[in-house]
Amino acid sequence: MRIFVGIDLKPTLKSEIIKLQNKIKPYAIKGNWKNEADFHLTLKFLGDIGEDQLKGLFETLETTRRFFEPFSIHLNGIDVFGSAMPSPVTGLTAVRVLWLGLDGDLEALNDLYFAIENALCDYGFAKDFRPYAPHITLGQDIKLTGSLETLKAAFEPVDGTIEVDAITVFNSEVVGGKRVYTPIKTYDHVT
Repeated sequence: MRIFVGIDLKPTLKSEIIKLQNKIKPYAIKGNWKNEADFHLTLKFLGDIGEDQLKGLFETLETTRRFFEPFSIHLNGIDVFGSAMPSPVTGLTAVRVLWLGLDGDLEALNDLYFAIENALCDYGFAKDFRPYAPHITLGQDIKLTGSLETLKAAFEPVDGTIEVDAITVFNSEVVGGKRVYTPIKTYDHVT
């Protein structure tokens, strides 16, 4: 199984994000767009793991969930990973990953990320040494017809709050040629 740990979003927020994504699509001639059901916030990508590791993951998260308090974060603007400069030849802007950023209680989000990262490292999962860059992916491998700055100026950010009160384990698989993220276990905050 190809597994990651994340925060699932409420259906109403996913609906608002898909509306924004649909408004952006006409500004692109190509892209691999995320499905509405698959919007999430990744905390830890684990990759392919076996049943024994999955059992250990579940045990680790059962313990970890007891050490975080619920908190709120908010959607905050469109951005990209990597360069997003228009081609002088075609005028198209190649975007590797187009995403929505976050603000709000990012300190609590980082604390949760590090708690999970350290607990899973103690269990034997590989530590990720890259800086944590929380975001919600809208699409990948996109060719915009104009500049990223034009796109950013054309859209107001989605007004959305994410109440973080649970951690979800997702299975990532290809179904019908599309990547699908299926929640397999959710750990609600313990009061």
